Amino acid sequence: GALNVMEQGPEERTRHGARAQLVKNVDYCKQEIRLCRAAMSRTRVKSSICLEGYLKFSDQYLPHDPIMSGCLPSNPWITDDPTYWTMNAPTVSVPTKLRVERWSFSFQELLSDLLGRTQLLEFLQKEFSAENLSFWEACEALRHGEQARIAEMVDSIYQQFLAPSATRWVNIDSKTMERTLEGIK
Repeated sequence: GALNVMEQGPEERTRHGARAQLVKNVDYCKQEIRLCRAAMSRTRVKSSICLEGYLKFSDQYLPHDPIMSGCLPSNPWITDDPTYWTMNAPTVSVPTKLRVERWSFSFQELLSDLLGRTQLLEFLQKEFSAENLSFWEACEALRHGEQARIAEMVDSIYQQFLAPSATRWVNIDSKTMERTLEGIK
Protein backbone atom coordinates (compact mmCIF):
# COMPACT_ATOMS: atom_id res chain seq x y z
CA GLY A 1 0.00 0.00 0.00
CA ALA A 2 0.91 3.64 0.05
CA LEU A 3 3.05 4.99 2.84
CA ASN A 4 1.30 8.35 2.82
CA VAL A 5 -1.67 9.97 1.09
CA MET A 6 0.48 11.98 -1.31
CA GLU A 7 2.00 8.98 -3.07
CA GLN A 8 0.79 8.26 -6.56
CA GLY A 9 0.33 4.57 -5.89
CA PRO A 10 1.93 1.50 -4.36
CA GLU A 11 5.65 1.04 -4.83
CA GLU A 12 6.77 -1.29 -7.58
CA ARG A 13 8.15 -4.66 -6.53
CA THR A 14 11.42 -6.01 -7.86
CA ARG A 15 11.76 -9.44 -9.40
CA HIS A 16 12.50 -11.01 -6.04
CA GLY A 17 9.33 -9.65 -4.40
CA ALA A 18 11.09 -7.11 -2.20
CA ARG A 19 10.01 -3.48 -2.21
CA ALA A 20 12.18 -1.18 -4.29
CA GLN A 21 13.92 1.47 -2.25
CA LEU A 22 12.92 5.03 -3.16
CA VAL A 23 15.89 7.25 -3.72
CA LYS A 24 15.20 10.50 -1.93
CA ASN A 25 17.12 12.92 -4.08
CA VAL A 26 16.42 16.52 -5.14
CA ASP A 27 13.98 15.45 -7.87
CA TYR A 28 12.03 13.31 -5.41
CA CYS A 29 11.77 16.23 -2.96
CA LYS A 30 10.69 18.63 -5.73
CA GLN A 31 7.99 16.21 -6.83
CA GLU A 32 6.85 15.75 -3.22
CA ILE A 33 6.60 19.54 -2.80
CA ARG A 34 4.66 19.84 -6.08
CA LEU A 35 2.22 17.13 -5.01
CA CYS A 36 1.73 18.73 -1.57
CA ARG A 37 1.04 22.12 -3.14
CA ALA A 38 -1.42 20.57 -5.55
CA ALA A 39 -3.20 18.83 -2.67
CA MET A 40 -3.39 22.08 -0.69
CA SER A 41 -4.78 24.07 -3.65
CA ARG A 42 -7.74 21.72 -4.21
CA THR A 43 -11.00 23.26 -3.17
CA ARG A 44 -12.85 21.37 -0.49
CA VAL A 45 -16.36 21.78 0.72
CA LYS A 46 -17.44 20.78 4.19
CA SER A 47 -19.86 17.91 4.27
CA SER A 48 -22.30 19.96 6.35
CA ILE A 49 -22.51 22.55 3.57
CA CYS A 50 -23.03 19.81 0.98
CA LEU A 51 -25.77 18.22 3.06
CA GLU A 52 -27.45 21.57 3.62
CA GLY A 53 -27.52 22.17 -0.14
CA TYR A 54 -28.88 18.69 -0.73
CA LEU A 55 -31.65 19.23 1.84
CA LYS A 56 -32.62 22.56 0.26
CA PHE A 57 -32.72 20.91 -3.16
CA SER A 58 -34.82 18.05 -1.79
CA ASP A 59 -37.24 20.43 -0.06
CA GLN A 60 -37.62 22.46 -3.25
CA TYR A 61 -38.35 19.49 -5.50
CA LEU A 62 -40.28 17.28 -3.04
CA PRO A 63 -43.79 18.49 -3.99
CA HIS A 64 -42.92 17.98 -7.67
CA ASP A 65 -41.69 14.41 -7.31
CA PRO A 66 -44.56 12.06 -8.23
CA ILE A 67 -42.96 9.14 -6.37
CA MET A 68 -42.53 11.00 -3.08
CA SER A 69 -45.70 13.10 -3.06
CA GLY A 70 -48.03 11.19 -5.35
CA CYS A 71 -49.46 12.23 -8.66
CA LEU A 72 -52.22 14.80 -8.33
CA PRO A 73 -55.13 14.64 -9.11
CA SER A 74 -54.59 10.96 -9.95
CA ASN A 75 -52.04 8.87 -11.79
CA PRO A 76 -53.32 8.56 -15.36
CA TRP A 77 -51.25 5.42 -15.90
CA ILE A 78 -53.06 3.58 -13.10
CA THR A 79 -56.55 5.05 -13.46
CA ASP A 80 -58.31 6.02 -16.65
CA ASP A 81 -58.83 9.57 -15.39
CA PRO A 82 -57.47 12.09 -17.97
CA THR A 83 -57.69 15.04 -15.54
CA TYR A 84 -53.91 15.09 -15.01
CA TRP A 85 -53.26 15.46 -18.74
CA THR A 86 -55.91 18.16 -19.04
CA MET A 87 -54.51 20.22 -16.16
CA ASN A 88 -50.92 19.97 -17.43
CA ALA A 89 -51.57 20.44 -21.13
CA PRO A 90 -49.03 22.69 -22.91
CA THR A 91 -51.62 25.44 -23.31
CA VAL A 92 -54.17 25.72 -20.54
CA SER A 93 -56.00 28.86 -19.43
CA VAL A 94 -55.04 28.58 -15.75
CA PRO A 95 -51.82 26.75 -14.82
CA THR A 96 -51.60 24.68 -11.66
CA LYS A 97 -49.77 25.98 -8.60
CA LEU A 98 -47.09 23.29 -8.90
CA ARG A 99 -46.48 24.22 -12.54
CA VAL A 100 -45.98 27.89 -11.70
CA GLU A 101 -43.69 26.97 -8.78
CA ARG A 102 -41.46 25.01 -11.17
CA TRP A 103 -40.91 28.19 -13.19
CA SER A 104 -39.14 29.70 -10.18
CA PHE A 105 -36.54 26.89 -10.13
CA SER A 106 -34.59 28.22 -13.10
CA PHE A 107 -34.86 30.39 -16.16
CA GLN A 108 -34.48 27.28 -18.32
CA GLU A 109 -37.40 25.65 -16.50
CA LEU A 110 -39.55 28.69 -17.31
CA LEU A 111 -38.56 28.73 -20.98
CA SER A 112 -38.96 24.98 -21.45
CA ASP A 113 -42.62 25.22 -20.45
CA LEU A 114 -44.65 26.56 -23.37
CA LEU A 115 -47.12 28.33 -21.09
CA GLY A 116 -44.32 29.82 -18.97
CA ARG A 117 -42.55 31.14 -22.06
CA THR A 118 -45.81 32.64 -23.33
CA GLN A 119 -46.45 34.34 -19.98
CA LEU A 120 -42.89 35.73 -19.89
CA LEU A 121 -43.20 37.02 -23.45
CA GLU A 122 -46.51 38.75 -22.62
CA PHE A 123 -44.88 40.42 -19.62
CA LEU A 124 -41.87 41.53 -21.67
CA GLN A 125 -44.17 42.98 -24.34
CA LYS A 126 -45.93 45.06 -21.67
CA GLU A 127 -42.50 46.32 -20.57
CA PHE A 128 -41.50 47.00 -24.22
CA SER A 129 -38.56 44.60 -23.99
CA ALA A 130 -39.71 41.45 -25.78
CA GLU A 131 -36.72 41.71 -28.13
CA ASN A 132 -34.44 40.93 -25.17
CA LEU A 133 -35.77 37.37 -24.99
CA SER A 134 -35.36 36.94 -28.74
CA PHE A 135 -31.81 38.29 -28.52
CA TRP A 136 -30.96 35.92 -25.67
CA GLU A 137 -32.40 32.95 -27.58
CA ALA A 138 -30.41 33.92 -30.69
CA CYS A 139 -27.22 34.12 -28.60
CA GLU A 140 -27.95 30.70 -27.08
CA ALA A 141 -28.53 29.27 -30.56
CA LEU A 142 -25.17 30.74 -31.57
CA ARG A 143 -23.47 29.30 -28.50
CA HIS A 144 -24.82 25.79 -29.11
CA GLY A 145 -24.96 25.97 -32.90
CA GLU A 146 -22.84 24.46 -35.62
CA GLN A 147 -19.28 25.67 -36.01
CA ALA A 148 -19.70 26.13 -39.77
CA ARG A 149 -22.58 28.59 -39.35
CA ILE A 150 -21.04 30.88 -36.70
CA ALA A 151 -20.14 33.73 -39.06
CA GLU A 152 -23.59 33.65 -40.65
CA MET A 153 -25.35 33.58 -37.26
CA VAL A 154 -23.21 36.42 -35.85
CA ASP A 155 -24.03 38.58 -38.85
CA SER A 156 -27.73 37.76 -38.51
CA ILE A 157 -27.74 38.65 -34.80
CA TYR A 158 -25.88 41.89 -35.47
CA GLN A 159 -28.24 42.94 -38.28
CA GLN A 160 -31.36 42.03 -36.33
CA PHE A 161 -30.47 43.28 -32.83
CA LEU A 162 -27.32 45.42 -32.67
CA ALA A 163 -26.95 47.41 -35.89
CA PRO A 164 -28.02 51.09 -35.75
CA SER A 165 -30.85 50.29 -38.20
CA ALA A 166 -31.84 46.99 -36.54
CA THR A 167 -35.50 45.99 -36.67
CA ARG A 168 -35.48 44.69 -33.07
CA TRP A 169 -32.74 46.83 -31.53
CA VAL A 170 -31.50 45.76 -28.09
CA ASN A 171 -30.35 48.44 -25.67
CA ILE A 172 -26.90 47.53 -24.32
CA ASP A 173 -24.27 49.72 -22.69
CA SER A 174 -21.50 51.31 -24.77
CA LYS A 175 -18.65 49.20 -23.36
CA THR A 176 -20.46 45.97 -24.20
CA MET A 177 -21.23 47.29 -27.68
CA GLU A 178 -17.54 48.18 -28.23
CA ARG A 179 -16.40 44.74 -27.09
CA THR A 180 -19.03 43.10 -29.30
CA LEU A 181 -17.97 45.09 -32.37
CA GLU A 182 -14.32 44.22 -31.69
CA GLY A 183 -15.26 40.55 -31.39
CA ILE A 184 -17.16 40.62 -34.67
CA LYS A 185 -14.14 42.05 -36.51
